[in-house]
Amino acid sequence: MFVALLVVSATLFLIHGYVAFRIYPLFPPAHGLPLVYWLVVAVISILPVLPLAFRFNGVENRTIDFFSWIGYGSLGFFSLTFMILFGWDLILALLTGIRWAVGPDSLPGRILTDSDWSVFLEETARGFIVLTCAALTLWGLGNARKPATVYTIQVPVENLPADLEGFRIVQISDIHLGPTIKRPYLQRIVDRVQSLQPDLIAVTGDLVDGSVTYLRPELEPLRELQARYGVYFVTGNHEYYSGVAAWLPVYRELGLRVLQNESNTFFVGAAAVSVVGIPDPTAIQMDPRESPSLSRAMQSVPPNAFTVLLAHQPGIIDEAARSNVDLVLSGHTHGGQLVPFSWLVRLAHPYIKGLHRHHKTWIYVNRGTGYWGPPLRLGVPGEITVLELRNT
Repeated sequence: MFVALLVVSATLFLIHGYVAFRIYPLFPPAHGLPLVYWLVVAVISILPVLPLAFRFNGVENRTIDFFSWIGYGSLGFFSLTFMILFGWDLILALLTGIRWAVGPDSLPGRILTDSDWSVFLEETARGFIVLTCAALTLWGLGNARKPATVYTIQVPVENLPADLEGFRIVQISDIHLGPTIKRPYLQRIVDRVQSLQPDLIAVTGDLVDGSVTYLRPELEPLRELQARYGVYFVTGNHEYYSGVAAWLPVYRELGLRVLQNESNTFFVGAAAVSVVGIPDPTAIQMDPRESPSLSRAMQSVPPNAFTVLLAHQPGIIDEAARSNVDLVLSGHTHGGQLVPFSWLVRLAHPYIKGLHRHHKTWIYVNRGTGYWGPPLRLGVPGEITVLELRNT
């Protein structure tokens, strides 16, 4: 764990340091105090890591939460600024290459060899980038903290039993109750879910980022979740980072039906529905006894049942399709949470948001009802999903 934190800290310092170096000319007062300037940058760069280090050593309190807000908020700003500044620097490098290729008498060459123009344009561009990223950070903060958007999705199912026509599943995922998300945020989610009159509620992992000792009172609103056919939960990777053995009994006590390589079958009229759940793959490293096993989870599923698989990560889709699962509900990706980082998330997962057909199996990937890390959402709103089954 120490090595991992060290690597993350070094990466963050490089990101913060690059941005600080490029915008240094924009802050003349800092020129007389360069040591102070770089000390402030160093402190800001490690603020996102310090709460994690304290938490893994059993130290959690409101003071650490306060600095988490500063650290994660600044991380959002510096990350956005890094991406755009780096792109701008690549453009400048390209123009410099053009200058050398076409000669200084060309228009790009004259602009780049005119020191006054060069300095003016570069500092103006950097100032614009900084102001734009500051505005985007504030906008993203507002998006992250406002109530999650309700998406109503029609899931077309061939030969759906008449008793399941219009059956409503409400899915929430990736709330990440922790340093910057507390009970009032969760209460708003629960109130909205209950207003949707669900037949079944699916919670697909990553409810918490912290210990039972510190966060237990914050989860009390979960007790209010009610659905005619039950409230089901599967673990996400952050349950394992937060002490899964301590959390699972709490979830059960709050009324969640925890599915760990198991299923539950019920009838809606004459139609059988099986809800299947598997643990997150993180269990393979952190709790091998509960490694995910879809074959084990499906053992008691009747052959004619409509099957809903809850699996935190969408990477299960190939195995689910081979097992003839009808509908998979996943989360984990947050839909990317921030543009342009959402483009990178696509490289790691088969699907990152929305409804998709994979062979004969449907999969829905929730964008995340909360957020993780920087309290920002850009281009990817938080989500509560209503999935309605429809015959085709």
